[in-house]
Amino acid sequence: MKTFKTEPKLVKIKDTNRIMIKMLFFYKYEKEDMIKDIMLDRILKKCNNKYRTPGEFETKKEDLFILNLSVESEHYVDTAVKVVTISLPKEGIIDEFNIEESLKFVYETIYNPYVKNNEFDNEHFNWEKDFIIDREKNYPNNIYDYIDEKINNMINEIEDTFITHDEYMKFIQEQTPKTIYEQYKKTILDNNFITYIYGNVDEKVKEAFNKYFKPKEKELKVEMKYHKFLKLTDYKEIEKKTKYNQSALNLLYQIKDFKFEERVFLDMLYFFLSARENDLIFQNLRIKNNLIYNASVLRSKVYGYLGITAYLDKEDIEKAQKIIEDTLKDIQDENKFNTYKERLVRAFEYDILADEDDDYKEIKEMIMKALKSDYNLKEKFEVIKKINADDMKKFIDRLVLTRKLTIIGDTNE
Repeated sequence: MKTFKTEPKLVKIKDTNRIMIKMLFFYKYEKEDMIKDIMLDRILKKCNNKYRTPGEFETKKEDLFILNLSVESEHYVDTAVKVVTISLPKEGIIDEFNIEESLKFVYETIYNPYVKNNEFDNEHFNWEKDFIIDREKNYPNNIYDYIDEKINNMINEIEDTFITHDEYMKFIQEQTPKTIYEQYKKTILDNNFITYIYGNVDEKVKEAFNKYFKPKEKELKVEMKYHKFLKLTDYKEIEKKTKYNQSALNLLYQIKDFKFEERVFLDMLYFFLSARENDLIFQNLRIKNNLIYNASVLRSKVYGYLGITAYLDKEDIEKAQKIIEDTLKDIQDENKFNTYKERLVRAFEYDILADEDDDYKEIKEMIMKALKSDYNLKEKFEVIKKINADDMKKFIDRLVLTRKLTIIGDTNE
């Protein structure tokens, strides 16, 4: 359980001409809420009760010099965070800019949306619903969409984790202006929030914000889960046929006795296999052996797995699997590990230098720290530097191949 003070927190940075405000609303969610959030977030940033068309809304936003107003939802294991981001020029840059007028507009957008009789406006609702249905109706559009869906279905067989495309469409069809309003009440209207105000700011900015936005309580208690590791399961092979020309291979590795504190090991292995510094999967499968069209590596620190996918011809599936397995063994060799690590360290050093130029670095790290969702870049770098070949060997020894998914393209029969 974490306790936040709801009094806005000021983060003062002199070398910027912008003010960024982030409001964070926490709430428990179920699968269907993820679909409701997609619709709600789109509706909220298009209009409010005073400016009821997207055109009127955008014109007024520009007149008030609101640089950005976004609503986005981030979903963790059982808790979601709805993030309202407001970007404004610092006072004194533009003569006509009035921060109180701009914040009043934002307040009206968040707390006085276009609602009638506890339902969102039907026309706006249907715009967004039709847009999403039209965007999704031809899914999957390619072999990549197809295999993503099959991988999600495969993982759901181990433990119900992801929204399948069928579920997605079912949930969308079930939504109404009333269900989305109820989601709005749950996530924003009846909810508390915490606030970060960042930039070349002083107490006057906080006072202007507090004039309109008033938390319901002085403190906010949040309990969040950061992982829900899949139960370790027995090995299973799955084969599917597809209308697409390419075939594909996916190997799903779970991690025996995985602990959340070990997530940097999974990051490091992922960086070895797929990042620009080493990119071992693509190098070994494509550059050295010319077996594949493309490849991808996915790791989940939340669910505790590593997935490797290769897009290739049917007759090369077994060869590709052998090379993938050999690649994991090679990383356990001390000399090779040290070579890969040196490349990764150099890349991190470059990324850390580049990160120093990010105007919003401090507020991003502050929010990440508040959420306890992951290490920041420097923290991750310090942990990675301490990992040696023996540590990584022991970690890779705990990888367990539990699923082999082969997708057979129709031209490879």
